[in-house]
Amino acid sequence: MKNLAYALGFREKQFANDDDRFLSLKMGALRGLSTNIMMADKDYNIVYVNDAIIEFLRALEGDIKKDFPSFNVDQLIGTNIDMFHKSPSHQRGMLDRMSGEFDTSIKVGGIVFNLHAFPVFDDNKNRVGTVVEWQDSKQMDGVSQIASIHKSMAVIEFNMDGTIITANKNFLDTVGYGLDEVKGHHHRMFMEASEADSAEYRKFWDDLRAGQYQSSEYKRVGKGGREIWIQASYNPVFDLNGRPFKVVKFATDVTKQVIAKQNAGKMIESAAVGTEELSASVKEITESMTKSRATTEKAYGIVDQADQQTNKLADAAASMGGIVELINSIAGQINLLALNATIESARAGEAGKGFAVVANEVKNLAAQAKTATDKISLEINSMRDISSNVVSSLNAIKESIETVREYVNSTASAVEEQSAVANEIASNMQRVTREVNSMV
Repeated sequence: MKNLAYALGFREKQFANDDDRFLSLKMGALRGLSTNIMMADKDYNIVYVNDAIIEFLRALEGDIKKDFPSFNVDQLIGTNIDMFHKSPSHQRGMLDRMSGEFDTSIKVGGIVFNLHAFPVFDDNKNRVGTVVEWQDSKQMDGVSQIASIHKSMAVIEFNMDGTIITANKNFLDTVGYGLDEVKGHHHRMFMEASEADSAEYRKFWDDLRAGQYQSSEYKRVGKGGREIWIQASYNPVFDLNGRPFKVVKFATDVTKQVIAKQNAGKMIESAAVGTEELSASVKEITESMTKSRATTEKAYGIVDQADQQTNKLADAAASMGGIVELINSIAGQINLLALNATIESARAGEAGKGFAVVANEVKNLAAQAKTATDKISLEINSMRDISSNVVSSLNAIKESIETVREYVNSTASAVEEQSAVANEIASNMQRVTREVNSMV
């Protein structure tokens, strides 16, 4: 053990006469390390394990015993490392040929261990042992995950005052800067001037300094004033005392998606405005069609009333025709009486002259009545013809209005349906606009 310790460089001039005390000091230093350290001599017998690896292997002892039932953490010292290998000769061959640092992995009890080994030589370059650092697969996964994150995401680190510590290639490609152009500068170099001077921005960093995680979609400014959108999280990193000492930001460039969403939002908003205008126009047409329908119905009613009155007029003219015929009949009878009176007065001679005069006057009156009734008859017939023509015209108007009324009703129904569809489209477009805006 002492030879291995010396070979590791655990000696100094001031301890030349007190090797054991110095060796104890160095062994104590190894025990205090959090790294899982194991040392084996040249025959691969374990001669030292620090407290970290004992705690590490004790936590996994149950899993290791699945493959090696005799494994006992408390009895590691003096045990040969062959116990960890199903093919010891193969492992020994690799270790014997090892001239420098060597990394390998072994699987024990279903757990993959990553081993970092290096040989130890004395001053005469004789190999005196091997030092092995152990890591389990969880630690390896953490390293792999970090590597994967750096491959797929933009990562940048800040001091708590906002100055840039470092950034990976993905981030630098996103903003268009080189590392030397951003390192040591403040985060505000990626902000618009108005935002960098705002109370909200100062609060943003105050919250990070207080250890508060921040995540959102952010607008940033790249080299040359280029607009950039990122989906990012700002993660305060804490020391062992629970105090944040730096901020790590993980980001994804979503500029294309945001611009696409913004353009889609503008197009949808424009379509929504057009749809609303269409809906308003359809509404106006609907109102006009409603008024037209009411006007048509009113016109139809007026024509119908006029038709009824004209029919009454025709009936009255027919009645008047009967009266005229009666007057003509009476006038004929009077004329016949006057004729008889004239004949009788002629027979009476001188005594009948006065009666003859009266009979002649009656005859004249009868003739005048006949003339008047003939004229009245002509006027009534003319009125009856006009009434008939008016009735025919009104019937034609009624038929036309009826056709127009059907067209108006049909159009009004269609417009109402279109109005309902337009309103539904407008409502849907407004909802889509709100959803797109909420995504942007």
